[in-house]
Amino acid sequence: VKAIASNDELTKEILKSNLGWQDRGDKVRGWFRDVLKADDTYMSFLDSRRPDLDSEKAIVKHIFRKLILGSGPISDYLEEEDIRWVEDKDIIKGLVDKTVKSYNESTKKIELQKLSLDWEDDKEFVKTLIINTIELDKSHKELIANNTKNWEVDRLPLTDRVILEMAIAELISFPSIPVKVSINEYIELTKEYSTPNSRQFINGILDVIAKELKTSGAYKKSGRGLIDNK
Repeated sequence: VKAIASNDELTKEILKSNLGWQDRGDKVRGWFRDVLKADDTYMSFLDSRRPDLDSEKAIVKHIFRKLILGSGPISDYLEEEDIRWVEDKDIIKGLVDKTVKSYNESTKKIELQKLSLDWEDDKEFVKTLIINTIELDKSHKELIANNTKNWEVDRLPLTDRVILEMAIAELISFPSIPVKVSINEYIELTKEYSTPNSRQFINGILDVIAKELKTSGAYKKSGRGLIDNK
């Protein structure tokens, strides 16, 4: 906890973004009384005389995963404050886990994990993907319709249509991304945001479409994009 509180990079980010709980002290005190002090795991940790490093890491993860991100008043409050909280909290959980794991016992320091190693590059990727998905919408629909038996494109679940269109845009627009990487990414999105039966459907359609795009010369992979590009 001391290593997190004294981390220079975290302090800079807090100051830069003007973050703090000063004007919500009553909420924090209420959470401490009703959530933290009511938790058996936390109270047992306080009773331990000399907890080892693993125990300290475990309690930090427990507080964050179970008491902050889990169902309860803290998570409910954060969801009210952030309309993207449901999606964001999974990303935050991963970053916190990696940050806690990075603690160096010799230097007594942690390495604050970043959302992106190169945000400008990632931002350009997202921008290009969105623009190309929108601009190639008609050709996407034709490609999807030609490979979707017994379905009308307009009757496909909206989430499935968007995932298919974005996947095709990525295949065409980014020569350095391997075909299998793109397909697997959108299958993961399907598992997260679409219906239970959509994963197999999306997987099959994308596999066929990728082969057709390659045959027609719609994309040409280069560099890292050639990995497993068969």
